[in-house]
Amino acid sequence: MKRLHLKAERIKKGLSTEQMANSLCISNSAYYKYEDGKNNIPLIKAQQIAILLNCSLDTLFPVSELTQKEGD
Repeated sequence: MKRLHLKAERIKKGLSTEQMANSLCISNSAYYKYEDGKNNIPLIKAQQIAILLNCSLDTLFPVSELTQKEGD
């Protein structure tokens, strides 16, 4: 499941996936996979992303998205 809120917040802040990846000390490919929902995001990275984007974890990862089953 794609993480549309994560991508939307990044774009709203004017940051590229490369900038996010560099700030998180991960590859651009790894960050892209976070946004695309292909890789789970470790809690520490999710917290770092929230800080970088100056928003809450709830904004980035709404409960309604987290409770949906794959393929919904």
